[in-house]
Amino acid sequence: MPPRRRGQRHRLVRDDPRRRYFTDVYLGLGDKPADWTGLSWPDLHFGHLWFIQNLLAYSALYVLFRQAARLLRRRDSRTRIRQVPGHSALLLLATALAAATFLIRIKYPLDTWIPVLDFLQVEPARLPQYATFFTLGVVVHRHGWLRRFDARTGWIWLTAGLLGVALLFAVGADAPAFGPGGFNAASALWATYEGFLCVALSVGLLTQFRETLTGTNRLTRELSADSYSVYILHLPIVVAVQFFLADRGLTAAGAWLIASAAGVSAAFVAAAGLRRLPGAARIL
Repeated sequence: MPPRRRGQRHRLVRDDPRRRYFTDVYLGLGDKPADWTGLSWPDLHFGHLWFIQNLLAYSALYVLFRQAARLLRRRDSRTRIRQVPGHSALLLLATALAAATFLIRIKYPLDTWIPVLDFLQVEPARLPQYATFFTLGVVVHRHGWLRRFDARTGWIWLTAGLLGVALLFAVGADAPAFGPGGFNAASALWATYEGFLCVALSVGLLTQFRETLTGTNRLTRELSADSYSVYILHLPIVVAVQFFLADRGLTAAGAWLIASAAGVSAAFVAAAGLRRLPGAARIL
């Protein structure tokens, strides 16, 4: 979530955070802050729904580029099936992603948010990752790589990704060796770690799901159809579950397990019901 102004931050400490979260961020029903900027940044933003906002922006850009290619007649009606990437291509991708992430974080460290068109909230530090994987999703679909990708390659990258996760839990993301940004070794190490971990888990988990969970029964078809709706709907559901579990003496691990299980289940149930409303399936 974008950082708030100093006066707002102090008020958040004094007031009930649950009331502030649902009224001020989403509905605007709370008292107007004394330093309110009006319909402009930083007060004009979409709070924790930034990921949906960015996804819609990427989707709009995709539609514009697709239509422009058609108008210029540069889009071949036949999709050229390209060779499935292997270890070398994946290593090159991870290296390029790490380099781009490090370079942009020299000026924009992690948790630095900027406005685009005065309303689109963007964190430049993660922009290379978001833009890269959105674009790769389009490419993977067009060339059928998800279906043709070599399982052995995927298992190797999944193993590497899980080892990377284990290392992160052992060392901690706040370790001195990792830095949020700037022109220094700690920032370069964290950007490299993130870049390789993103590639490893993306390739590895997709391979695992394809090899172990792909099916054609009624349940898997329903879950697959509801997945995009869950992406849109899950945030308020998970937050509500977290508030319900607050101050109940649970450990962090216990609260995470319960919130994950209850939140995911409730999100899929809500998505299934919402998609059955008239006209909703065309959008969700």
